[in-house]
Amino acid sequence: MSAPALSAEEMATRQRKLDDRDTRLLTALTVLSGITVAFCFVLAFQVSQYSHGQRGPATQISVYDECREGEVPSGCQDGEICQGGACVAPGAPTRCERGALCDDSCTCEQPLACDNRRVCTLTRDPGICDDTSVLEFLKVLREKCGDASKCESKDLDKYAINYGDFLKLMTQFPSTVAIHFPDSKPSPLAARRWPNNSESDHYMGRLRENLDELKAADRIIMVGLASWDRKNDPDANKAITLQRLITTQSLIQRSAASVLKPDEAEAINAKVLFINLGDQRAIDASFYGSQYGNLPIAWDSGTEAELLRLVEAGNGASPVEIRWRDRTLNQVVFIIPIPCKLPGA
Repeated sequence: MSAPALSAEEMATRQRKLDDRDTRLLTALTVLSGITVAFCFVLAFQVSQYSHGQRGPATQISVYDECREGEVPSGCQDGEICQGGACVAPGAPTRCERGALCDDSCTCEQPLACDNRRVCTLTRDPGICDDTSVLEFLKVLREKCGDASKCESKDLDKYAINYGDFLKLMTQFPSTVAIHFPDSKPSPLAARRWPNNSESDHYMGRLRENLDELKAADRIIMVGLASWDRKNDPDANKAITLQRLITTQSLIQRSAASVLKPDEAEAINAKVLFINLGDQRAIDASFYGSQYGNLPIAWDSGTEAELLRLVEAGNGASPVEIRWRDRTLNQVVFIIPIPCKLPGA
């Protein structure tokens, strides 16, 4: 049985419907193709950004990272450092570091001064132990931690958090050393202990230069900070800060034991007190550069030089550099040798 013949009008209507369907299908395919192309461009851009270091620090190694910050080996060529997963050539600071010669290679600036030996030194205030704010702190330290071995760290933590200018108070003590850590290290959940012997060599070598101040101190306060992590989790930041405090104490103990008599090394260890500020007291490049005597210790000398350069650069650094600098500045333990005797001791 043959199909009924269609009129010319019906044929035209059917053709229009077919054309409309084809048009919609072509439009959908065009949109899908455009989305695919856009996605490929975004992916290619991200890969390019990672390859050239144009990104902020990563919390973990991803498929785009070319190196491992703080690891030995890092994956970078000689003369490069790992900066947030990307290999970069470190810059050179123009300000002299504490202990450097005051010559044409660098300038000795406040809070450092060039002494009569032409060495850049941190000026010591002989009246520091008589300062009113210092005396108040020493009194609190005596009440809460007269016996360092029985000190409840949480009492000092609470005091430091409630004291608005606590870090500024701590800067009044000479010979402060800043120990900086790579992003997310050492992790409380890591499968292996960090740093291992190879990774700790640089830290220990630098710490040996400060053992005289640690031996002479009456107490050694360690103040730990953390940068805000991507989950903004204060508990996680306090946990990683505690690991940094423990690691710093271990590095000091190992450094001392490598060159001092056993009783001298143990005497240093017995004077250590922890203050865990976590992410409660962020610092910036301006504060760091003006207060902490220009003496950072990091996991390698290139990172130390780059950190100092970016502190000097201030807002003149690139956004990527500023993000790395500010995180690294706050991934820190300040080692503060207190030369003053506690009241009543």
